[in-house]
Amino acid sequence: MVVVADAGMLSAANLNALEDAGLKFVVASRTSKAPNELEDHFGRRGNYIDDGGVVELSRPMGTGADRRDRRVVWHYSWARDRRDNRTLNAQILRAQRVADKAEPLRKQRFVKISGQTVTLDDESIDRARAAAGYKGYVTNIAPEVMDGHAVVAAYHDLWKVEQSFADGQIRPESPPDLSPHPRCDRRAPDHRVRRPRPRP
Repeated sequence: MVVVADAGMLSAANLNALEDAGLKFVVASRTSKAPNELEDHFGRRGNYIDDGGVVELSRPMGTGADRRDRRVVWHYSWARDRRDNRTLNAQILRAQRVADKAEPLRKQRFVKISGQTVTLDDESIDRARAAAGYKGYVTNIAPEVMDGHAVVAAYHDLWKVEQSFADGQIRPESPPDLSPHPRCDRRAPDHRVRRPRPRP
């Protein structure tokens, strides 16, 4: 049996428990991990990758006796790259407004505070740009059993399970003689309707 789950399941303790129970797993990685894990790979191999390509890395998870090295498959998609960059552009604009004091200072991504000076964190922006388009998957399945593309495909089948839950729900139908909810009628009440005043 292979457990497939989203990033909400990702923790060293959860993965260890699954493995100790004799189960295999494919769990989505949090996107915040992408810049750190891929940075070393980019430095050694460059950042060129085909649309649909995968990068395989290893991540230590847990501490002490519970620490185990996990296989991580990072999948690149050009369509995801465009979506990620649109999101990054919006975040950078918000950070720039904070740096320009056009917006109040608050916890904002890509904002660097040094004393009384607020500036854009260009280093973090560059790292986030390099990792755009990647989504990671953590698994304990050996590459000889399931290659990176098969791991990605297994995770993408998760929507079929979620769809089966939605299809299995019975939605109650409203009785035909039930009057509509009062909030559904958006017409103005009679006392709010403007009528012409009679002339004297």
